[in-house]
This record gives sequence, structure tokens and C-alpha cells, in this order.
Amino acid sequence: MAESRSPRKATRTSGTMRIETIGSRERSWLRTGSLVIAVALAGAAVGSIGSQLLARLTMQPSARGATSKAPLLLLRATTATGQLAEIDKALVANDPATALILCDEALRGSPGDPQLMARRKRAEEAQLDRFRLEMIEQAISRRNYAAATALAEEITAGSPLRAQALVKIQTVLEPFLDSLLAEADRAAKLSLCTEARSLLVQVLQLSPQNGRAQAILASCPLSAASP
Repeated sequence: MAESRSPRKATRTSGTMRIETIGSRERSWLRTGSLVIAVALAGAAVGSIGSQLLARLTMQPSARGATSKAPLLLLRATTATGQLAEIDKALVANDPATALILCDEALRGSPGDPQLMARRKRAEEAQLDRFRLEMIEQAISRRNYAAATALAEEITAGSPLRAQALVKIQTVLEPFLDSLLAEADRAAKLSLCTEARSLLVQVLQLSPQNGRAQAILASCPLSAASP
């Protein structure tokens, strides 16, 4: 009986071992296959990204090269007289940025041309006047009227921007000076001459010929200054 059971046990044991061995191999194969598929998919994705990046890098220089070879031109006229007329039109229209571009385009064809150089200088000054006007507006917003007035005096004489700047300053400066004068007058009547003179100094810096400020100052001499 022992001999008949032993082969069956061995057979079952052998069968069990064989099944376990086959199962282990299948799991190992599946893991290996999954890893291979994952690596393949990752490689394909990286390859796709790499190809797109390479395409962009190669296309951008060519696009820049195409732009540099064919720049956008604003000048329509081909003659010197026509080009000067276009530039003058932009200057009269208070468009210095366009005038500068037109001058540079014309100077590429006629380097050092005195008429073009003179117009380019005018365009540069007009562009600078525009920048000064923007700075004046910022100074006004900060109530720095002394800086705004100084900037207005730097704008080219005869420029419409200078008149525009002076109107802007005068519109806000007069109420400001009136408030300072009223405060200085109250201080002078209270014999607070130090405070009054401090306020009047601000007024006279902005309006040196202000008669009201001079009158208040005369009523509050240095000898009567408060301690």
C-alpha cells in the first residue's frame, strides 16, 4: 500500500511543483512584457516631443531669416522728393514714431542725406516732447508741480505739446496756489510767521511774481517770525 501511495504523492507533488514553476514563469514573462511595452510607449512619447521641439528650433531661425531678408517698408515713394513729403506729412500729423521709421528707411537708400538727417532730428525731438508730456502728467498726479513746470519748459518752443502741457499745469496749479495762499494768510494773521513764510516760499517757487504772496510776506517780516 505504501508503494502504491508513494508514486501518487510524488506525482501530485511533481505536478504541483510543475504548476508553480509554470505560474512563476508566466508572471515573470508578463512583468517583462509590461516593462517592454511601457518603455516602448515612453520612448515613442519622448521621440514625438523631441521631433516637435526640433521642428520648432529649426523653423524659428528660418522665420527670423525670412523677416530680416524682407523687412516691412512704410515708404511708398521711390523718389527723394516723395519720401520727404511722406516724412513731412507724419511730422505735421504729430506722429514722430512713424516719421522716425520713414527717415530710417529713406536713409538706408541715401545715407547721410542732410535733409533726411534734419527731419530725423525733428522727429527725435518730437518723440522726446511726447515723453516729457507723459512725465508731466505723472508729476501732476504726485502734486510735484515744480517738476511739471520744469519739464514743460524743456518742451520744444512752438510745439503744440508745450501749450497743451502748460494748460494742464495751470488747470491744477491755480487751485493749489490758492490753497497755500489762504493757509499762509491765516498763519500770518495769527502771527505764525514761520509757518506763513514756509508756505509762501512754495508759492513763490511756482509763481515768482505772485502779488498776493508778496503782500502776505510783507505783512509778516522776519523780525516778527514766530519762534
